[in-house]
Amino acid sequence: MYKKWYFEVVIDHIEQVTHVQPHIRVGWATTQFQSSPGHGDGFSSNGIGDNTYSYGFDGQNIWFAGRANNVSKDAQQTVFQKNDVIGCLLDLDIPEMWFSLNGRP
Repeated sequence: MYKKWYFEVVIDHIEQVTHVQPHIRVGWATTQFQSSPGHGDGFSSNGIGDNTYSYGFDGQNIWFAGRANNVSKDAQQTVFQKNDVIGCLLDLDIPEMWFSLNGRP
């Protein structure tokens, strides 16, 4: 079984269609994660990082169990922008989870 995974996401289009600013999260989830409201053990899970079965990264915060932990050194970067590249690494040997934005951890 593989114990290390990595993928990248390129934001090629973002469009604000309501008064709410677009919000994107990428990350990792276990097989128990379900991405629809009302699922999970006592949690309403709308997205990755909203319950205890997943971790999400939004460019500013790491999300787990619906709580945000600010990890950004750049206070100006609050949301992903067009052409951003998000790297997502999971190494179960260490264990370590790592996210990058445009090559910067």
